[in-house]
Amino acid sequence: MADPLSVAGGIVGIVAPALHGTRLLLHDIQNIADAPKAVASLTDDLQSVGITLEALKTVKDSEWKSLGVEVAHGSELAIAACTKACEKFRSDLKHWTRHSEDGKLSWWDRTNIGFFKQLTIKSLSEQLQNCKITISMTINIATLKSSLRHSATTDDIKSNLASNERNITGAILATEKRIVEIGERLQQLSVANLTPGHVEADYDKAKVLSEIKEEQAVLESSRGVFKTLQATVTESSSAYREQLGKKPLKFPARNVMIITKVQDIQLVALTREVAEWLMRTPRHNSDLGVDVYVDPRLRTSKYFNATGLIDSHPRFEHMLKYWSPDLCWNSPHKIDLVLTLGGDEAVLFASWLFQHIVPPILGFSDGSPGFLSNFEFDRYKEHLNNVIDASVYVYLHMRFTCTVFRDGAAPEAEGEHWEVLNEVVIKRGPRSSVSDFELYGDNDLLTTIPADGCIFSTPTGTTAYSLSAGGSLVHPSVSAILLTPIYPHVHSFRPMVLSDEMLLRVSIPRNSRATAYCLFDGDKGNVELWPGDHVMISASQYPFPTIMKRPGQWFNTMSRTLRWDARAMKPKALDAIKDGDDDAEAWDFNLDFSINEGQQNSASAIPEET
Repeated sequence: MADPLSVAGGIVGIVAPALHGTRLLLHDIQNIADAPKAVASLTDDLQSVGITLEALKTVKDSEWKSLGVEVAHGSELAIAACTKACEKFRSDLKHWTRHSEDGKLSWWDRTNIGFFKQLTIKSLSEQLQNCKITISMTINIATLKSSLRHSATTDDIKSNLASNERNITGAILATEKRIVEIGERLQQLSVANLTPGHVEADYDKAKVLSEIKEEQAVLESSRGVFKTLQATVTESSSAYREQLGKKPLKFPARNVMIITKVQDIQLVALTREVAEWLMRTPRHNSDLGVDVYVDPRLRTSKYFNATGLIDSHPRFEHMLKYWSPDLCWNSPHKIDLVLTLGGDEAVLFASWLFQHIVPPILGFSDGSPGFLSNFEFDRYKEHLNNVIDASVYVYLHMRFTCTVFRDGAAPEAEGEHWEVLNEVVIKRGPRSSVSDFELYGDNDLLTTIPADGCIFSTPTGTTAYSLSAGGSLVHPSVSAILLTPIYPHVHSFRPMVLSDEMLLRVSIPRNSRATAYCLFDGDKGNVELWPGDHVMISASQYPFPTIMKRPGQWFNTMSRTLRWDARAMKPKALDAIKDGDDDAEAWDFNLDFSINEGQQNSASAIPEET
């Protein structure tokens, strides 16, 4: 195996030619007067690639060594492909402008470039973007460990990790999409006869196929680089998450948000009690408490009686506030702590509200079995004093990023995004015919799923719908994706535990006779999938932090909620039947028993008050 430092030396050797090639092409384009928009748009791409290549010189040899041979070799391949593409485009540009003089395009050349060369221009732009993204990600991750060592606060570490995870996930999604497009184009060209009416009329068919395959190879290499970089970030994130779960943290909460079921009169009354206590209890060297955000529907609730609360304590007028979905989406940093009243249903609703960064969540149980709400409400003062004034344990739960892409959408169109805490369920549509879902892992076809549906659950979600469908329990600290089929039509298809580093894609075949439904965390975001649509599922860069009582709480929660010790073997004295006792009922077995089903299916969004 090659030494990473020797490969890095090779990269340094090809950076200069790459910079020279991009600058020459940039000069040629800028010298074309009134260049068409398609050509002029390459200016920004070339300038940004040049800046990225210059930044590559700052990567130290020790940092290349930490990244490994695969990343270094993939970076070298991306740079070489960029250089080759620029040289080829310069040659093409001279050919396209052969009828022009003094940099001013003739009518014929302008028409030729504007209408017939856009595919080639687009291909170069995409190769430049791929080179830029690959090198940028390499530079970012090369300096990641150093930046983590010098980060002084937990917020700096979280921001650094989240930023890199987000960028890499986006790069992988873009690369996967481009690879699919390249594959479809290759398939079309393999069976097509290029005629003068085609866009590639100036090229020989074999040459066109060769060029596309070269681009495909570069994309595959870049995907490998991104996967390696993602594993590096995931390793750092896992180490940080493990350290976070074992070390108590202290954070001064000054803005507390309360999520409750507004249709439950009892919970509304408890919400008022907690809000009043939080605002009244002195905190942070002040004679008042913290600011409290409550559901906006409680403003007019007679059971919450916000007007009466403010009248009795006029100073509460500026402390009692109302949250909104826009606040949770755009300004989550304004909330320091989130309290949920209403069991796991309220916790799931909190995940649905905070689709990006999530403040620490403290879930109070409503008396029903729950896996995410572990704090007793009758001791809420003690728990909140510990959280606000002392130190607590925080655990980061993995979430999914789910993106729905529609068939026939423009290549640059973005899909619909959801952040999911428990599970993604894809099931057959209204028709009763069997659904065949195509499952891809890292763009490789894994299997076709003949079933009524399938469940993709996080480790946290394995106690929900997945468990009732026959899936296994997975500890939240395990980085995994659990796939559980719903009523599979083949006995060989069983639940699978997959790596969270995989990018999963579920497609509805174009020849499918029926549609399908995609559900997120229960019945939230019910989306209908049509033939040709597909869903991307990957580990999210936005984890879900929950406050724990103590490390290792998960096993205690499982034991209590699933009643693992309820049927423990106990010795029992034998009462012998007395002579002459013919009561037949004494011999009967009681078969009428119930089985605890664990956590119910993921909760729906909290309905409005009636």
